[in-house]
Amino acid sequence: LLQRDELRELAQRGVEIGGHGIEHVDLTRLDASDLELEVRLGRERMADWVGRDVVHFAYPFGAWNARVREAVAREYRAAFTTQLAAMGPYADPHAIPRIDAFYLDDPRFRRAIQAGSGEKWIGKRRWLRRARGSEPRRAIPLRRAGTPPVA
Repeated sequence: LLQRDELRELAQRGVEIGGHGIEHVDLTRLDASDLELEVRLGRERMADWVGRDVVHFAYPFGAWNARVREAVAREYRAAFTTQLAAMGPYADPHAIPRIDAFYLDDPRFRRAIQAGSGEKWIGKRRWLRRARGSEPRRAIPLRRAGTPPVA
């Protein structure tokens, strides 16, 4: 929702600007050539706009699959999903879950973290999101201890 000059100013102030594609479309519905263009040209355009390399990506609508992940991994160092979860030590760098920032303002979440039950609280919220149909059902791909990162 920001204009090119606004993005560049934020980047100059130290805010990292990530990629999100060009047209904000569900990347899982694109054929191979359109997917490649959406991801590559989106990164190149954003880098031009902000005046620096763009290394992180957020999947539009949180929609991704193995094919989309591979296309994004060729262009970006890491990518974020919309899956509600804490990031474990072996998380796939191109399928990083996240905790929405508004949860950080929730006193119940802060109390759960202080009590050592933050993961349980997140699990309950994830279950509620799934019941509403707003949480992706695919599992978070994890690397096993001692295995190399997925590149």
